[in-house]
Amino acid sequence: MNGRSDREWQLEEIDLMTGMVEEDEFEYKDEDGIISGKITCVFDQEVDDVYLVGKNPEFEERIIKYPPVYVHFVLPSRYPSEEGPLIRIEASWMPVKLKKVIEDQIEQDCISPNGSFLLFGFRMVVQDSMDDFFEKNHRFDVEETFGVFEEHQNPQIFRRKIVEMANDTDMRIFKKKGAECEICASYKKGEEFVRFPGCQHIFCRDCFKMHFEHKIDSQELNGLTCIGCRNEPTEEFLASILSEEYFERYKSLQVDLAVHKGDLSICPRPACQNPAKITNRAKRLAECSNCGMCFCISCKRAYHAIEPCKFRKDEKENVMKEWEESSHEQRLIMSKRYGGLKQLQNLVEMFQNSNWFEENSKPCPKCRVPIEKIEGCHKMHCTKCDCYFCWLCGKVLDKENPYGHFNVSGGECEGRLFEGVVPLEDFEEDEEEFQFVFDDFLDDEDDDDDVPVEGMYGPDYLRYWDEFPSEDDSVALKLTDGQDRESQFV
Repeated sequence: MNGRSDREWQLEEIDLMTGMVEEDEFEYKDEDGIISGKITCVFDQEVDDVYLVGKNPEFEERIIKYPPVYVHFVLPSRYPSEEGPLIRIEASWMPVKLKKVIEDQIEQDCISPNGSFLLFGFRMVVQDSMDDFFEKNHRFDVEETFGVFEEHQNPQIFRRKIVEMANDTDMRIFKKKGAECEICASYKKGEEFVRFPGCQHIFCRDCFKMHFEHKIDSQELNGLTCIGCRNEPTEEFLASILSEEYFERYKSLQVDLAVHKGDLSICPRPACQNPAKITNRAKRLAECSNCGMCFCISCKRAYHAIEPCKFRKDEKENVMKEWEESSHEQRLIMSKRYGGLKQLQNLVEMFQNSNWFEENSKPCPKCRVPIEKIEGCHKMHCTKCDCYFCWLCGKVLDKENPYGHFNVSGGECEGRLFEGVVPLEDFEEDEEEFQFVFDDFLDDEDDDDDVPVEGMYGPDYLRYWDEFPSEDDSVALKLTDGQDRESQFV
């Protein structure tokens, strides 16, 4: 060793490796006088007629290029004068027999080093050993391999792993060279390029970064794909390209999009506010994976199963006011609190219907069904329970004489059967005349007591009978042109 100590020899050999091998292909550490490290062997040339096979005839994949092989080493303190290096081969795809061949060959070279540096020669030993092995063994059983393929029986998984390792080799080789980006047409070092997972398109990092940032700025997550195709990126890939700020914006937009689609809701607990998955849309059930709360996506209260949602009046008013005063963008933000835009629209519609019923209907005093009064007098009939009641006071009326309620002397509804329909100041409040008019209107057409409508009310009030016809469909009012306008019943 020309008078050099073991330590000097080791340091010189490490310096040689550092200067002659790519930075990402050699790494080492020096602790307590013991040097250890890893050599990555990458092979550029293509391989001829080499296949990995399995029990299934379809379980076969050709090796286009050797995947990387890793040589782990430890240099003992008395290397190389008295001891050889400790070697371990790592290659999950490699047959056990081949690993044994390489390790035996390295051990043989270490016995008689002939005053040469060994570490640099390991790469050549691995290359030559693989060439010799595959020249004699064009096919080898996958079950003889270590690592990721040891338990896999799915051919698709097997192929994917092989392709991933081959692509890793290609990318390592590509990064050592330079190329022109197809997007920006700039010539850059290989290390400035990245490969899109899945489709394997390669473009420069800057172009990918600008493309993704533009889509995030414009909130076009559907367009957040590979520049060369429609493949979607993984979160890991995006995190490796985007700044921390843009990646957080991307994740926030993802949540917004999921909420907008109705896939997620926001946990109503003030201390949580995390996205919660809607586990059953029909039952309006959402469950927060952060705090575990199960809640109704409509009312945001603890889940209440088939029980109807309960909203306070001020809650309804606040939701309606916020909805009416918000722009489209603001409504999208608002919808995140209610399980998405569609869910919020349904809620607003429900509130609108509820408000309308409160303002334009009254509950039946017997069955409580809301009833709307469109036209006619204040005697109401519930078709569900066959109850007659007064629209003004809500009292149940006698079925045999429902109109008698409006003739009770001193009653609060006396003479108010048509209140609001016929102006009160012009309505004759005399009980006898009112009863006569009502009875006459329902009389037979041959009744001699029939009198002209104009004679009873005057010409200004004839139109009210047209607008509010009798409940009896067999009775209709017809006005004829002539010297005198009078009522005819047909």
